[in-house]
Amino acid sequence: IKTEVELYKLLDLDYIEPELREDVGEIKAALNHTLPNLVRLEDIKADLQIHSSFDIETSHDLGINSMEEIIKKANELNYEYIAFTEHNPSKKGHNEKQIEDILKRKREKVEQLNYSIMKSDNNSVKKVFNSLEIDMGKDGTLPVSVKGLETLDFALVSIHSSFELSRSDMTNRVLNALDNPKVKIFAHPTGRKINEREGVELDWEKIFEFCLKNNKWIEINADPMRLDLPDTLVR
Repeated sequence: IKTEVELYKLLDLDYIEPELREDVGEIKAALNHTLPNLVRLEDIKADLQIHSSFDIETSHDLGINSMEEIIKKANELNYEYIAFTEHNPSKKGHNEKQIEDILKRKREKVEQLNYSIMKSDNNSVKKVFNSLEIDMGKDGTLPVSVKGLETLDFALVSIHSSFELSRSDMTNRVLNALDNPKVKIFAHPTGRKINEREGVELDWEKIFEFCLKNNKWIEINADPMRLDLPDTLVR
């Protein structure tokens, strides 16, 4: 036997892709011919979590590439739409009016890009969404005013501080943040960084129920340093 495929064939098993080899029922599925299909790169038609290098004066990490460079890459990948979701401007370094002015500048930039896309016939990308990844405060309040939120198509919220809260307080914090009508996505939900920081404790039954009822999305962040949601919660 020279290949894995031949070995699986000898055992009357469908070939199990390495990504599925986790002892969670894949052997039985291979026997029953019910293995799921893995997501391929060409299956992905959008990305709703991208940080560009637009200077949003954030306290968190800024993206490396310009919006134009990212749109060019998205076209090469045949994406249909993308969202720019830079971290919110630093609240410590700005007053409310300054934050609103920065977000207004970003909205104008995205509107210009969408106008250029509309005028061109060479883009697979048909829409660029203007979004923002927003820190949730300790009680779930957002450091962006209502006027600032109005500049966005939608917002993501994420946990970047106060990781020590109790399970109950952390759950209420997340639900309060998700309750804002402009918020649509809960980003890297446990906040974990593998080999660096444990994820937070949440009442996932409450979180999932709230998201289902209110049409909120939960990110599965596949960055190797996060893998968040963890696979057990994804299932």
